Amino acid sequence: MPYSVTLNRNLELHPYDLYGILERETVFRGVLVGPERRRKVPEEIIDLFRGNKRTIRVFVTDPCLNAINLTDAVALFTMRDVPGGTIYVQKTTDDSAQGIIAAANKGEVYFYILGPDTESLDIRQYVWDVTVFLPNDDEPYTVLGGVLNLKEPVGLPYPPPTPTPSPSGAASPSTSPSPASSSSPSPSTSPSPSSSPSPSPSSSP
Repeated sequence: MPYSVTLNRNLELHPYDLYGILERETVFRGVLVGPERRRKVPEEIIDLFRGNKRTIRVFVTDPCLNAINLTDAVALFTMRDVPGGTIYVQKTTDDSAQGIIAAANKGEVYFYILGPDTESLDIRQYVWDVTVFLPNDDEPYTVLGGVLNLKEPVGLPYPPPTPTPSPSGAASPSTSPSPASSSSPSPSTSPSPSSSPSPSPSSSP
């Protein structure tokens, strides 16, 4: 008997139906682990198509899930090829175009990854983390980390680039003169020896 699944009250899916997800924002929880190191910092995976934009939203808490107050703090998102390698993307809340601390009392942070940040990068896996610098504290705290899988979009660029036309005035191979059409006389039109008038025998007296 056919059946369907209803999602969000307005999306009806039947068996084997396909649906796409427009993911504008990815939400994580970062944990500020103190010197005792009793808890592990969370590790997460981000899947992103090259040239797409994504907002990374992080809630920073302590190991007991209590929000860390980020008033006057600075948060930093960094993406490299390998740990300690080349930095390819870096966002800081010091620049509101790159990221912001939204609700400081809730530990809420936003980072903005834009299309140009990844459109020229190689398709591969990268590593990333989020670091928090608290006021009146000289120690940085890495609260979240993981890997980012950068994928190749099939439909981009759109519209596709227009082919470059050939230079105007260039001679096409089909219009170049062929040896057969040259003005030099053909061997078949030259006079042959057999066509020359032969002398008639003289009449004997």
